[in-house]
Amino acid sequence: PLPDERLGQKPVAVIEGLPLPAETLSAIKKSVETELPRFHAPRTYYFLPQMPETPTGKIDRRSVLAAISEWPR
Repeated sequence: PLPDERLGQKPVAVIEGLPLPAETLSAIKKSVETELPRFHAPRTYYFLPQMPETPTGKIDRRSVLAAISEWPR
């Protein structure tokens, strides 16, 4: 999640790869919104060319958060 003034935190999705065409992203959003409870569905989708990893090969969540926190919302 990212900090949010109104909600405290808001869920976001970070997708590895290049940005998707608008139609594809729209279909993904619709699918996610039907499968997840209302307050669990991502409010914003971000794309990273490659997920940063820890030395053990896991996704480095702190680095991901730092990367997307710099982007405009």
